[in-house]
Amino acid sequence: MEDWEVYKISIEGQKLMLNGINIWAHDWKYLDLKPFKAPHPAHPSQMHKYKIWCIEVGSKKAVFAASELSNMVWGFYTPKVAT
Repeated sequence: MEDWEVYKISIEGQKLMLNGINIWAHDWKYLDLKPFKAPHPAHPSQMHKYKIWCIEVGSKKAVFAASELSNMVWGFYTPKVAT
């Protein structure tokens, strides 16, 4: 989880751009990587299991972790960028 950072909370289907890709407009490809537990972005005392996904559209690629926090409300994490 330490390699991930909070990105957004989104309602399912609401436009959400990541690396120039609207993630709700494309199929997500599950990456066979170990899911991790992380806090709800707005309620840190609530822990959720996040699975890791990828979308590729042309030369664009988006890797993210997602969890359905409540009915049609999703939390997203993205990989931390090394500095």
